[in-house]
Parts: sequence; C-alpha cells; structure tokens
Amino acid sequence: MPMVVRSNKQKWVFDSGTKVLVPKRTNQVTLAHNHLQEFDYFPRKGDLVVYAGYRNIVLEVEIPLESYWQQTNVWMGLICHTEIAIEGDAKPLVDVAKIAGLETSTQALTAE
Repeated sequence: MPMVVRSNKQKWVFDSGTKVLVPKRTNQVTLAHNHLQEFDYFPRKGDLVVYAGYRNIVLEVEIPLESYWQQTNVWMGLICHTEIAIEGDAKPLVDVAKIAGLETSTQALTAE
C-alpha cells in the first residue's frame, strides 16, 4: 500500500525488563483515504506495518484537522504513529514478500 513515512530521531531508552538501553524510533506513516478504500482497510492500534524490512506496530491512529477537505466532513488521509515492535520481533525480514503466517490477514487466509 502506498504510504509516506517520516521518522523521528532515534532515542536510547532504558528498558526496565532487561535493564539495558534500547534504541527507540517512532515513525509517522501517512496513508491516503482513497488507498484505504481501495484495499478495504482501516488501521487500528496493534496492527503491524512492514517498513524498511522491520515490523512496526501501530500505537495510535490520528486524522489531523488539516486533512479534512475545506469545510466538509471528508478527510483525505490519516497518520499512524508506529514504532519498531518489541526487541525479539525487531529483526529485519529476509524476504518481505514472505512474512510469517500469523502476520497475514484473515481475509487473505479465507480467500485461499
């Protein structure tokens, strides 16, 4: 799905579970309304987005005020705030075209 990705500067955050510093970088993924309609998809908190070979988890979905078309109630796009999933799942994918079975949508599984 076409998207525009903006990344914030990477920070090093203390992880209380492992008691070490871990890298943390958040991304803003902008998706167009017409693409979401074409793919019949609306992002939700907890969804996985593969970007640059890494699995990113959606933390928040936001429709900014400036995305509405003039004075109508029609929005043109939305922003998903994402970050790389937990450390054990943050390894890059070898082949992005072949993701793990649990990461495929249920619609794709029922269509087969």
